[in-house]
Amino acid sequence: MSGSHRLGIGPRVIGVQIGRPKEYAFGTRVVRSAIGKTPVRGTIRFDRLGLDGDTQVNRRYHGGPERAVSVYPAEHLAEWSQAWNVRLEPGAFGENLTTLGLDERRVHIGDRFHFGSALLEVSQPREPCLNLASRIGRPDLIERIHQTRRSGWYMRVLEAGESAVGLPFVLVFEDPNRVTISEALGVRLNKGSRRDEVRRLLGVPGLSSGWKVSLGRRV
Repeated sequence: MSGSHRLGIGPRVIGVQIGRPKEYAFGTRVVRSAIGKTPVRGTIRFDRLGLDGDTQVNRRYHGGPERAVSVYPAEHLAEWSQAWNVRLEPGAFGENLTTLGLDERRVHIGDRFHFGSALLEVSQPREPCLNLASRIGRPDLIERIHQTRRSGWYMRVLEAGESAVGLPFVLVFEDPNRVTISEALGVRLNKGSRRDEVRRLLGVPGLSSGWKVSLGRRV
């Protein structure tokens, strides 16, 4: 990352969102989900399981200490908006934090950021689900995200604290393995990835335990 980002100048959070469970009618499916996020006004607390008041319905695929906070770049929302001729606001992809100035090619597994007084660590790429595709109204969304690597990512909360929209997202530790979110997702999706690529990803201490288990079966 550039020197300005090392000093914490630049990246910031322009949207903070939490979700409550409700029922959605997706075609013939009726799904109970908290994917619909609403903006948080003022200060909010982060703890081991994420943002105060945020809910995850399906804990198999969402939530828990290693997927406590979901992050998505605002730049991607603008790109999707232009491609689909719609207006996607922060939270449209069900993310807790909408960032400006970061993307999957610059963020590494294991990187740590201060956001207010909370310390967050990147744990894995976000894997898009069918509910997200249905809510956005794009059946091809999962495939498009895999193609473009615009996945967003999950973070764990290493130190509880408070923060608010508009504050800087300050890089305080850059993982020395330098495996980007984009690279990690590529290894995950490509079942033919070389064993050394898989081992390199598995060697990142900050990688989520779920990914370590699934990738470990391939080596």
